[in-house]
Amino acid sequence: MSNHDSIDYPLRRLIEEPVLSRPFMAVTKCRSCGAEIRAEGLPQSFGGYNIYCVTCGAQFRVD
Repeated sequence: MSNHDSIDYPLRRLIEEPVLSRPFMAVTKCRSCGAEIRAEGLPQSFGGYNIYCVTCGAQFRVD
């Protein structure tokens, strides 16, 4: 029996990291006034974004 057989190695833990793709682009309409809102160049968010309509002042969340 060699020394390598009696050594206990700790288990390796694999950690998955999210892979970010191209920058986020959302085209949505305001839920209050219907104005088109373009969110371009934002990094991908796993929690979404709060969007503010500059036309009517409404705020809402986009995933």
